[in-house]
Amino acid sequence: MFRKSKAYEIGKFFALPMEKNELAVFYLGVSGFIARSANQTVLFDPAGMLKDDEVKALKAANLLLYSIIIWTILAQAKLRLFSRQQMRP
Repeated sequence: MFRKSKAYEIGKFFALPMEKNELAVFYLGVSGFIARSANQTVLFDPAGMLKDDEVKALKAANLLLYSIIIWTILAQAKLRLFSRQQMRP
């Protein structure tokens, strides 16, 4: 399914002025989101949630976290891809 790019909104999110003790959150979809304070940015489960132009719109990421559910899904997808490639003549 095609979706509209969120690059512009992500750029605006990083342009928000942040004071000490404030936290801004940007929802990426499913379990993915960006949490940002005045000096730190954390990405939670961004796999498959960001297009190339959206990744370029990210100003910084100090920490990247994946939940076990997303990790398991990614691992299964990689195993299926590997299996298909091995079966080719």
